[in-house]
Amino acid sequence: MYKSSVVVLSYNQSNDSVFQTLNSIVAQDCNSFEIVVADDASRVNPKEALEEYFAQAGFTDYQIIIQETNIGTVKNTLEGTKKAKGEFIKIIGAGDLLYASDTLRKMYEFCSTQEVNHAFGKIKTFTEKDEGVTVQSFDAPTKPELYNEPQNREAILTQMLIYSDWVPGGAIIYRRDYLIDFLVELAEDYQVRYCEDLVSVLVAFKGTIKPYDEFIMWYEWGVGVSNDGSKASRRRAYDDHTRFFAELKKRHKDSSIVARAYRMFRIKRFVMLYTPLALLLQRIKARQYLKKPIDQVDEMPLERSFLLKNLSSHTVNDRLK
Repeated sequence: MYKSSVVVLSYNQSNDSVFQTLNSIVAQDCNSFEIVVADDASRVNPKEALEEYFAQAGFTDYQIIIQETNIGTVKNTLEGTKKAKGEFIKIIGAGDLLYASDTLRKMYEFCSTQEVNHAFGKIKTFTEKDEGVTVQSFDAPTKPELYNEPQNREAILTQMLIYSDWVPGGAIIYRRDYLIDFLVELAEDYQVRYCEDLVSVLVAFKGTIKPYDEFIMWYEWGVGVSNDGSKASRRRAYDDHTRFFAELKKRHKDSSIVARAYRMFRIKRFVMLYTPLALLLQRIKARQYLKKPIDQVDEMPLERSFLLKNLSSHTVNDRLK
């Protein structure tokens, strides 16, 4: 049994992207954690490359799970979490990084001392371009203070369902047993395939997510199902949300929040899938959370140095120099 398990989700990402994520995890200063890589049937089986990485890194507390067929992000997350042996689970996508070398230890200490089952921290995004790396703060949800008090449940659900002001999935650390139950419910009852972030809504209905006022993750902006900007990714996301809201409506017939959210979602879905306004609205929504780029400075903060070190250490051999 470990204090924490980091479940790394991969699907057709390059070895470079997976390795940079693993670099940030292997560098953690806590003494009781494991890495679980859950690959959703990538075209090229990454098992051999992953085993070579861990062998050369001298890291033995890991598991590699390769799905035989593509089962979608939610079920892949579920399978990885079932295999994990940590008390708490941190989900991270290939390409993203833990924020600093003490992130995992400090999040575990927060959950333990606060006696909470789930907590969410803050995120910074990064974008790699030819001219360098752009870093921005991603301030979601916009009202984290609401989550400090259980009696704010209706206000929290209003923010989530009416204003689409979600807690990003990558910002959350979950107690393992609870996460398994929520993922089973999301996959089987709600029939959600890709949008694992919707677990946070189920948590909000049934429990609490405590805000942790520290940065915990570097999020690679512009990739993945939620923000690569393509019509196909929007279709996948909105198909998931259609099933999710339909099931919510059935389960919470007396909720005025859910009824209003369902009506608003149907309008939003039409606009985002069938009108030319989609990309404009997507950019406007992103600006709600993305803050002005953080300028580079001569004396780089430790956490930014941690990001750039891991981005520049794509290969196993580079990492071991």
